[in-house]
Amino acid sequence: MFKGGAIQEFSIPAESKSANPLVTISENKEKILIKTDNLFTKETIKIEILVKTKKKENPYINIRSKTTKGTKLSKPNTKTDQIFNDTTKSIALIIISLFIFTILLRKKTIRFQAHSPNNIGFLLLHANEINVAGKYFEKDLEKGITGPYSLSNYALYKALTDSPNASKPYIEAALFYSNNKHEKAVSKFNESLILAINNETSDAEEKLAESIKLSKSSITKYCNYSKIVKEFIPNFQKVIDESK
Repeated sequence: MFKGGAIQEFSIPAESKSANPLVTISENKEKILIKTDNLFTKETIKIEILVKTKKKENPYINIRSKTTKGTKLSKPNTKTDQIFNDTTKSIALIIISLFIFTILLRKKTIRFQAHSPNNIGFLLLHANEINVAGKYFEKDLEKGITGPYSLSNYALYKALTDSPNASKPYIEAALFYSNNKHEKAVSKFNESLILAINNETSDAEEKLAESIKLSKSSITKYCNYSKIVKEFIPNFQKVIDESK
């Protein structure tokens, strides 16, 4: 629960989807509820949350269970004791990873982000270090770290190094796998570039516009950074300006 913030988006990494968690957000967007039928010893659920707030805020976390399938912590650390009371120590540990966008008075933003192979590959790919980037995407996909992000990025890599047709199964999988707005935005962003590589300019700009509408700030930043966008969608700034 965030008393002074509003939950904007959430995503569940691929490694936590096997637990089939059901996630709901309260109407006031201050609370997020995670339910799962079973959570066994050493099994974890990781959730990434985007929170809009005027200051840094640590969430209040409460865990309840109808069973005692978890393993009691033999040496609980101080931080855990501050969050969980004695009655909840028998519940398997849930890891919550918070991606908090803190909006300060001057409208500056702070973002805490993991340095995953996918993120490194993305930066290299759009800096035109295409072959090196592919190795990072393959590593990310092998370990199932970022799910739809690495799938759609790898699709673009395949379009650039092989053919747009070779990218098709990967971009289709990414679009199907995408759940939240940002995941869908990144998948459509990569889809637009694949269309552009295939000389489908009008469709490419249309998909880019759809992507921008889902996550304008991030996609705009990607476009301005990317040498690939500048090469294949040179009209990208007009698309950004016309997207509302």
